[in-house]
Amino acid sequence: MLSTVTRMTRRALCDFLVASCVSEGGVVRYSLFEDGSVEECGRIAMDRPMFIQVQDGVLHAILRAPFENSDESGAVNFDLLGGQRLGDPISTRGVVACHLTCDGEDSYVANYVSGSVIRLPDTLVTHEGSSVHPIRQTSPHAHGAFLSPDGKYVLVCDLGLDQILVYTRALVPVSAVDVPKGAGPRHLCFSACGKYVYCVNEMGGSVCSFAWKNGTLTYLKTLSLLPDGHVGDGSGASIRCSADGRFLFVTERATEKIITVAIDGADMKVTSSVNCGGKEPRDLVIVADGRVAICANQFGDCVTIFRIDEEGVLSPMTRFDLPAPICVIEVRS
Repeated sequence: MLSTVTRMTRRALCDFLVASCVSEGGVVRYSLFEDGSVEECGRIAMDRPMFIQVQDGVLHAILRAPFENSDESGAVNFDLLGGQRLGDPISTRGVVACHLTCDGEDSYVANYVSGSVIRLPDTLVTHEGSSVHPIRQTSPHAHGAFLSPDGKYVLVCDLGLDQILVYTRALVPVSAVDVPKGAGPRHLCFSACGKYVYCVNEMGGSVCSFAWKNGTLTYLKTLSLLPDGHVGDGSGASIRCSADGRFLFVTERATEKIITVAIDGADMKVTSSVNCGGKEPRDLVIVADGRVAICANQFGDCVTIFRIDEEGVLSPMTRFDLPAPICVIEVRS
């Protein structure tokens, strides 16, 4: 049950949810206070949640494999405060669903292993093709589905194809754009003005910038997030744009860093970085009106919290343990 705990006289900086992706895990609600203390406010038990969203008091979750005798993932909804499940899980018609976006009556899920995107419950598009990596890019791997700011388009990052594909809300194809070969696009975000898109590449350990107009992306530049002399693939994960539009905050798992990137349209420059305080910083969210970053360290079994100054520099604030935190979002009362 995700109920709000009665607080003494303190006012929370923010409330947030973290998905714990283990069989005895679930979704846990916390309050963060100015002094850095964190209080657990409640939890909903569920088996291996992969991604969560909240809309109009409903918690939307995708579960890795909730069905007996099937590897297919499932989408399920809960009442946020009461914790009651609102119906049975619905199949995503794919294996290892990894990202979820909800808007109004529409919910879009990216199925990683199956290389498909679905508008629940039954509009499914399966990608075709491959790219250059001999192991990880022999087939499509859809890794994220994101709505454009005007709500007209769905942008899908496919790691296996080295492409971002653009669809209408009905999942009718509109356009596609390539990233550098072997980069492996994972997640993206829009600039504050809505004219640019920034995509974090998992295998390349890099960020690409694109111009965005009327459903079409135009490739502009690529910025490496890896230090000089780094050997092996990168492992970029999460990317967020600051509310004022000046910075990107990106997690890079190969180096266990959270990296601040100053942006001005197509131009990008790394300005600072900080150790994630754990291992495998899978997800990151910017909360408290841009003053705080919360990082889910999946294989470090911990969540780390950082203050953000006016120049986008992160400084450690607090840390707490949680098994396999995989997704974190802010919730507003």
